[in-house]
Amino acid sequence: MRAVNPTWTEAQVAAEVARQTKIPAERLDALLDQFNNISSTQDVSAKGTEIELNFNPTRTWTVAASVTDTQSINSNVSKELGQYLNERLAVWTTIVDQRTLHGPWF
Repeated sequence: MRAVNPTWTEAQVAAEVARQTKIPAERLDALLDQFNNISSTQDVSAKGTEIELNFNPTRTWTVAASVTDTQSINSNVSKELGQYLNERLAVWTTIVDQRTLHGPWF
């Protein structure tokens, strides 16, 4: 907002962010205040194989190589998180970067 409207006050910026995100300013402030404390549950499982080779052709030289194959799976992700993302995605995809007038952002 500042790049396009450098003279706007904090209140004007907050009002525009609230308008574009469709989140009331008070709710957005509360979300931002708690941003580092928001959490959700999920299960993570991982498996894989790692092969590491070390070869010393001389006393002062070492040749090393490794190959890995890993698979990580997130499961049982909080249904509330998915619901929130689905609700917000409809809004996020309509936001246009006012500096370039391009959107949606992905």
